[in-house]
Amino acid sequence: MERDGLCDAGGSLAARMPAETAELQRLLANALPPYGATAAGGSMKITRARTRTPLVLEICPVRTESTERRARDVAALVLLVDPAARPRIDPAFAATVLGLSPAESRVAVDLAAGRTVAGIALELGCAESTVRTHVRRAYRKLGVRKQTELVRRIMSLQALTGSRR
Repeated sequence: MERDGLCDAGGSLAARMPAETAELQRLLANALPPYGATAAGGSMKITRARTRTPLVLEICPVRTESTERRARDVAALVLLVDPAARPRIDPAFAATVLGLSPAESRVAVDLAAGRTVAGIALELGCAESTVRTHVRRAYRKLGVRKQTELVRRIMSLQALTGSRR
């Protein structure tokens, strides 16, 4: 089954690029060592054809209490993250729930999506100082002092938006 960056190659996980497939196989071998050897995890980026944002692949060995490994036992966890697929929080919803103005909410949601102050200003057609003013007002209303706290507050709304669908 072909995907953008990864595929199922006859029952084995493979990357689109041969060098990445070799690295993926090395990481899997480290996570699934022979009996008695120490397992190790690792991570890598997977190049995609359809977008410039790579996939992030994390492989973690799963430790079992049993000394006997059977073929059907889970021995490694493969986590695939698509940074471009971040959930988008509706600015109007964030404004209502958090008590922000529409402009403050829009800027806060854009920051949580990973945009920069300069990028937000360009997108909104305003000065960077205007964006910073909206950020400061959102900080004051939410009782936070750092951008990470603001982003965390916005991202916490994802749980609420999931239940509204």
